[in-house]
Amino acid sequence: MEEMEEKKETAEKLSYEQLENAAMQLQQRLMLAENKLRSIDFASVRLTWLFKVLKNKESFPVEFVNKCSSEIEELLTIEDTNESK
Repeated sequence: MEEMEEKKETAEKLSYEQLENAAMQLQQRLMLAENKLRSIDFASVRLTWLFKVLKNKESFPVEFVNKCSSEIEELLTIEDTNESK
């Protein structure tokens, strides 16, 4: 049992370069995830304001309300990836 643990431990050890590469890859993935989160947060705030315009549509020109409505539809529409294949 101890031999298996020792083999596993030595097999998992990485060189400094491997660790550095792994850290850089993780940093890049983190940056991509942060960017996605920011864009989702922006879209969420945008949707909130667009819905407020629709709720108070009598305070805005009809053209503007229609644009807001169209934008909501665009943001909430999920494209079917199977159709493009």
